[in-house]
Amino acid sequence: MAAVEVRSMTPDDEYFVATCTHVNESEEIDACARSRSTWMRAMYHHGLRVAVALLDGEQVGFVYVMPIEVSPWGPLGSGLATVPCLTVREQARGKGAGRALMAAAEAAAVDQGHKGIVTTAFHHDFWFMQASFFERMGYSAAATRDTAALMWKRFDSSAEAPSFLEPRYEFTPVEGRVVVDLFWNTFCETSWIEAKRVREVAADFGDAVVLNEHCADDHEVLLKHQLPRAIFVNGQEIGWGYEAPKEGVAEAISRAMACIFAGAARARGRHRRAWIRRSPAFAERPAALSGQESRFGRRNAPMRATSSLKAPSCRSAMTKPKDAMRPASSGGASFSVLPW
Repeated sequence: MAAVEVRSMTPDDEYFVATCTHVNESEEIDACARSRSTWMRAMYHHGLRVAVALLDGEQVGFVYVMPIEVSPWGPLGSGLATVPCLTVREQARGKGAGRALMAAAEAAAVDQGHKGIVTTAFHHDFWFMQASFFERMGYSAAATRDTAALMWKRFDSSAEAPSFLEPRYEFTPVEGRVVVDLFWNTFCETSWIEAKRVREVAADFGDAVVLNEHCADDHEVLLKHQLPRAIFVNGQEIGWGYEAPKEGVAEAISRAMACIFAGAARARGRHRRAWIRRSPAFAERPAALSGQESRFGRRNAPMRATSSLKAPSCRSAMTKPKDAMRPASSGGASFSVLPW
């Protein structure tokens, strides 16, 4: 069996890592890779380290390790290193690449003086970040939530256990407009691409949409909201797991706009009904007509106040002639004639 080689990321490895192994797949991914390369170089000065695995000289996987205090992906803690992502290509799985990469990550964490190392893993059948893999590597669960587990290994008995992020989202509406709250980061390729698509869709709607961006690259932003990746449209979260499709985002915004229009129409209806009830015609018309002699010599029966006072449709309100609003007289008794 071919031996797995692990090395610190070199300039030759940067494109492979920045595209998350999706080499030469699309211009969208390449654009993301250029941004992520810049981010990785900047984060190196804050403790980010990346190791790359090679099998028969071919790049087959990588791992990130960084101080937990600067990670845009979480979790929360201090004095620990965190591994936000470990990736091995399918053809190299089961050949020791993952173990070799984690050994390199642990060595980097010890070299930087961290008291332990932690990663967010999952109890699922999908290949990515499986908790069972880390258990075999000697990690234990510091905390669990649904299928997620904070798997960690102590290097020092004084290390304090990490904790999950606790999302703190509050929706602030803007009257008559759709509000899109976008939480994203550069570390995650999926999040970066998703954010780019959301911006483009929001721009297509013009002033009808208010876009609020919250980038977790700024650790203070992450601590404030504790949401490294999320999309909310008028307070409702939308998501697909993979990168949000532009048509899906557009549909969510369109639905929110329809709700706004429907709410405005209901409000106009309530306003019209309130105006009718305040109108002199509403109160005076039955009194004016009750006891009034008709031209046929009979007394008219009292008229129900609501019998002919119906709220207009949007179309009728817009198309009735202005003359309909003018006062009129009938049989000597004056009352306002409403336009419906």
